[in-house]
Amino acid sequence: MATDDILIRRARALARVPAHLATTTRSQALVAMIGAQRYGFAIEQVIRVRPIGRCTPVPNAPRGVIGVAKLEGKVVAVFGGRTWRGLPEQVTGETPVLILGLGSQKTPLALLVDSVVDTLDLPEVVPDLRGSGEPWLRAIVGEVLLVDVDRLIELVSDHRALVDRGT
Repeated sequence: MATDDILIRRARALARVPAHLATTTRSQALVAMIGAQRYGFAIEQVIRVRPIGRCTPVPNAPRGVIGVAKLEGKVVAVFGGRTWRGLPEQVTGETPVLILGLGSQKTPLALLVDSVVDTLDLPEVVPDLRGSGEPWLRAIVGEVLLVDVDRLIELVSDHRALVDRGT
């Protein structure tokens, strides 16, 4: 084997990124602000983002339900992201609502957020934090808390874990 071939093979080997440091991405998350914290929602689970428009309060609604609104042609319960995180709600007609879910498989979740700020490329491998005490927390990427949307939908369907209990 010629010296040039050996040097080329060595250069290629040195230029390769080790598998544990590779940052190939497979999907993205929509990043929204609730209070001062950034939350990420898998793009494939975001049906739509739009201003809430008119939201009608419902007497005796479970804590966390801000009211009902006509979204995607249906009247749906709107859950407050700020209430979920233990903050006071600040709702106007322009407050963004994320319609989350997987289409017709489940009832979508309408979640109010303060703003939608960015998208985030998700690394192929992220540490799974679903057993860490916050049942809705899938992972942390940088300063973004990735939300397990399916689990969040289950939790707010029960109205049990919508409000942050300080954990």
